[in-house]
Amino acid sequence: MVDTKKKTSLPSYRGTVKKLKDILVKFVSEDSYLFAKMYLLGMRVSSIKRLKKRKKLIFDFHLSDHCNLNCAGCEHFSSIAPIKFPDIQSFDNDCRRIFELFGNEIEYICFNGGEPLLNLDINSFFDVARKYFHKSIPIYLLTNGILLMNQERIFWENCKKNNISLTITKYPINLDFDKMQKTAHEHNISLEFFGSSGSVTKKMRKKTFDLTGKQNADKNFGLCYMSNVCIQLYNGKLYTCPAVPYINFFNDTFKQNLKVSDHDYIDIYKAKNKDEILNFLRKPIPFCRYCNIKCTKHGLEWRPTKKEICEWT
Repeated sequence: MVDTKKKTSLPSYRGTVKKLKDILVKFVSEDSYLFAKMYLLGMRVSSIKRLKKRKKLIFDFHLSDHCNLNCAGCEHFSSIAPIKFPDIQSFDNDCRRIFELFGNEIEYICFNGGEPLLNLDINSFFDVARKYFHKSIPIYLLTNGILLMNQERIFWENCKKNNISLTITKYPINLDFDKMQKTAHEHNISLEFFGSSGSVTKKMRKKTFDLTGKQNADKNFGLCYMSNVCIQLYNGKLYTCPAVPYINFFNDTFKQNLKVSDHDYIDIYKAKNKDEILNFLRKPIPFCRYCNIKCTKHGLEWRPTKKEICEWT
């Protein structure tokens, strides 16, 4: 718990207090006072955490870039992504390299997407991850649950063998979530619901992009709810934001040119040690200039995408 009485010398926190208050006022005008208070507190805590180097690595990994739910304004661009799955050998190589650098100093791993259950080779990815990382390291599968009850027995057995925990985001769609919980319990597998989605009143968040790239990258990073907590492993590189490795889906769909540079990621094969990686992950990247964080909208009703650029801008 952060001691709010203790003075802090963190410049990014002091510099963002006014902006956070402005966000709070905006939320109040949208009749979301309680959510705004939670958001403000969360931003204060996460802003402090971002400036402090992690002792352990966390990372997410797409088992599928596309999705079968197609949410409006998906922050991973899965609703406009083509059908694409990762290469198992590349994932094996990347896990081996991360283990060389970090050993078992991994806080957790999250398989997500897209919708990860679309990947028919999902069990092999579980096996590879556990080949390198100890069973005490949490590995989560984040899914929308649509395909969960269609999984064969080998999936459930593999989850148990590899100590894979299931996390389901409840969307307002007709699924038997009680049956999912019962099935997971029968196989002695942990199953939880993501965030506050357990009540099936799923709200969406709209992350707004500035196509001109004229935003202040440092300030955006200090305010961002994703930085240093949504680290993405993609093709041998680690990204502090999932928008960066998948921005090509947005560019291709809407004929844009949001650019990714060599300074927007760290190559795990070129990094000399784990400290170089952990230091990189807590700092702003040039791509942050494309995000208009102050215009982020929260508490929006969930809906399928219409594949319109206004869902992201």
